[in-house]
Amino acid sequence: MRIATALLMLAISMLAFVPSVALAHSRPVQSDPTPDSSVAGVTEVRIWFTQELTLRGNDIVVSDAQGNRVDNADAHVDQTDPDRKQVVASVQPLADGPYTVTWTSSSAEDGHPATESYAFSVAGASQEPAAGDCPGVDGSS
Repeated sequence: MRIATALLMLAISMLAFVPSVALAHSRPVQSDPTPDSSVAGVTEVRIWFTQELTLRGNDIVVSDAQGNRVDNADAHVDQTDPDRKQVVASVQPLADGPYTVTWTSSSAEDGHPATESYAFSVAGASQEPAAGDCPGVDGSS
């Protein structure tokens, strides 16, 4: 009887431990731009996470509707954040349209990576006119 009780207590304590391990992955708590938002212009994508991040293994990839990568492949943990909970990536000038952000975080707590994605769109982005589109630029008046 004592062995059965001890095994039962061990099983219960192990079950209590499993959810805390599963929840140890770093998850986003805020992002800019936010999921499903429509923004006028974007120069960077920044995501805040629930836990301190490792310096390697974190990424942000921004893709357009055709699947082309439009970020500058420079995602990094923001070292100005004393908690090391932010990942940031700069992006090329974005035209109007839908975009997908795919992020990967690596928690300093457990080292396990987590990857997810979300969408946002750009509407009303200011586009610089080409030189030929501006009156008088080509020398004509």
